[in-house]
Amino acid sequence: MMNTDQERWSRVKGRLKAEVGDDIFSSWFARMDLEAVENETVRLSVPTRFLKSWVQSHYSDRVLSCWQAEEGNVQRIELTVRSAVLRTNVPKPKSDM
Repeated sequence: MMNTDQERWSRVKGRLKAEVGDDIFSSWFARMDLEAVENETVRLSVPTRFLKSWVQSHYSDRVLSCWQAEEGNVQRIELTVRSAVLRTNVPKPKSDM
Protein backbone atom coordinates (compact mmCIF):
# COMPACT_ATOMS: atom_id res chain seq x y z
CA MET A 1 0.00 0.00 0.00
CA MET A 2 1.37 3.38 -0.96
CA ASN A 3 2.02 6.09 1.60
CA THR A 4 -0.28 8.43 -0.31
CA ASP A 5 -3.14 6.01 0.39
CA GLN A 6 -2.48 6.36 4.12
CA GLU A 7 -2.39 10.15 3.73
CA ARG A 8 -5.74 10.06 1.92
CA TRP A 9 -7.13 7.81 4.64
CA SER A 10 -6.05 10.36 7.26
CA ARG A 11 -7.88 13.10 5.36
CA VAL A 12 -10.97 10.89 4.95
CA LYS A 13 -10.99 10.24 8.71
CA GLY A 14 -10.74 13.99 9.27
CA ARG A 15 -13.75 14.55 7.04
CA LEU A 16 -15.72 11.84 8.82
CA LYS A 17 -14.89 13.29 12.22
CA ALA A 18 -15.98 16.76 11.07
CA GLU A 19 -19.27 15.37 9.72
CA VAL A 20 -20.29 13.03 12.56
CA GLY A 21 -18.55 14.59 15.57
CA ASP A 22 -15.92 13.27 17.97
CA ASP A 23 -18.15 10.91 19.95
CA ILE A 24 -19.62 9.08 16.96
CA PHE A 25 -16.26 8.99 15.23
CA SER A 26 -14.63 7.45 18.32
CA SER A 27 -17.41 4.87 18.64
CA TRP A 28 -17.60 3.70 15.02
CA PHE A 29 -14.54 4.77 13.04
CA ALA A 30 -11.52 5.07 15.35
CA ARG A 31 -10.66 1.35 15.10
CA MET A 32 -11.16 1.18 11.34
CA ASP A 33 -7.97 0.59 9.32
CA LEU A 34 -7.16 1.01 5.66
CA GLU A 35 -6.17 -2.31 4.10
CA ALA A 36 -5.91 -1.41 0.42
CA VAL A 37 -7.00 0.86 -2.39
CA GLU A 38 -7.41 -1.21 -5.54
CA ASN A 39 -8.86 0.18 -8.76
CA GLU A 40 -12.21 1.67 -7.72
CA THR A 41 -12.50 -0.16 -4.37
CA VAL A 42 -11.28 0.85 -0.93
CA ARG A 43 -10.85 -2.03 1.51
CA LEU A 44 -11.21 -1.14 5.18
CA SER A 45 -11.05 -3.45 8.18
CA VAL A 46 -12.65 -3.39 11.60
CA PRO A 47 -12.05 -5.59 14.66
CA THR A 48 -15.56 -7.07 15.07
CA ARG A 49 -18.46 -8.37 12.99
CA PHE A 50 -20.83 -6.11 14.92
CA LEU A 51 -18.83 -3.02 14.02
CA LYS A 52 -18.73 -4.09 10.36
CA SER A 53 -22.49 -4.62 10.31
CA TRP A 54 -23.25 -1.31 12.04
CA VAL A 55 -20.99 0.76 9.79
CA GLN A 56 -22.35 -0.94 6.66
CA SER A 57 -25.94 -0.33 7.77
CA HIS A 58 -25.58 3.24 8.98
CA TYR A 59 -22.50 4.89 7.52
CA SER A 60 -21.38 3.18 4.30
CA ASP A 61 -22.71 5.96 2.04
CA ARG A 62 -21.05 8.62 4.18
CA VAL A 63 -17.70 6.78 4.19
CA LEU A 64 -17.94 6.40 0.40
CA SER A 65 -18.74 10.08 -0.15
CA CYS A 66 -15.79 11.13 2.05
CA TRP A 67 -13.50 8.87 -0.01
CA GLN A 68 -14.92 10.23 -3.26
CA ALA A 69 -14.13 13.77 -2.09
CA GLU A 70 -10.47 12.69 -1.83
CA GLU A 71 -10.31 10.24 -4.72
CA GLY A 72 -13.00 10.74 -7.34
CA ASN A 73 -12.71 7.33 -8.96
CA VAL A 74 -13.58 5.35 -5.79
CA GLN A 75 -16.87 3.58 -6.43
CA ARG A 76 -17.06 1.03 -3.62
CA ILE A 77 -16.16 0.56 0.03
CA GLU A 78 -15.49 -3.00 1.17
CA LEU A 79 -15.46 -3.70 4.90
CA THR A 80 -13.80 -6.77 6.35
CA VAL A 81 -13.31 -8.09 9.87
CA ARG A 82 -9.68 -8.34 10.85
CA SER A 83 -8.81 -11.86 11.80
CA ALA A 84 -7.74 -12.30 15.37
CA VAL A 85 -4.50 -14.01 16.15
CA LEU A 86 -5.34 -17.66 16.52
CA ARG A 87 -4.18 -19.25 19.73
CA THR A 88 -3.38 -22.90 19.75
CA ASN A 89 -5.41 -24.75 22.33
CA VAL A 90 -2.89 -26.41 24.56
CA PRO A 91 -4.46 -29.16 26.65
CA LYS A 92 -4.28 -28.48 30.36
CA PRO A 93 -2.18 -30.95 32.27
CA LYS A 94 -4.25 -33.44 34.20
CA SER A 95 -3.96 -33.02 37.90
CA ASP A 96 -3.54 -36.08 40.07
CA MET A 97 -6.01 -36.10 42.91
